[in-house]
Amino acid sequence: MKNPAAIVKEFAVSQYPRSSGMAESERLGYANGNIMGYSIRNNRYRYTIWINKGFRSTVAFNEANVVGVELYDYIKDPLEKINVADQIEYLNESKNLKKSMLEYLASQVKPLNK
Repeated sequence: MKNPAAIVKEFAVSQYPRSSGMAESERLGYANGNIMGYSIRNNRYRYTIWINKGFRSTVAFNEANVVGVELYDYIKDPLEKINVADQIEYLNESKNLKKSMLEYLASQVKPLNK
């Protein structure tokens, strides 16, 4: 609190559900409206992976369950109007944030009790 510019963590993590109407589900190819978003946010970007099929952060990640990815640049787009995840100039940042996200998700996996 004495130094508001101090960085305490590399990024913040959030998780939230996304429900969709039938038209949106069909348009996006979702099997159902059971979609969960996992985001990491640093001082410039928010990166989100949208996952279908009942994925939970306590089980191993499977790329086949990803139904969407978003990346927003808060310096150029503070209102999150333009998803830049697939833009060439953001590919390195998108790749690095995805790596951080997957490392975080892997850290949440709980071993099975035998």
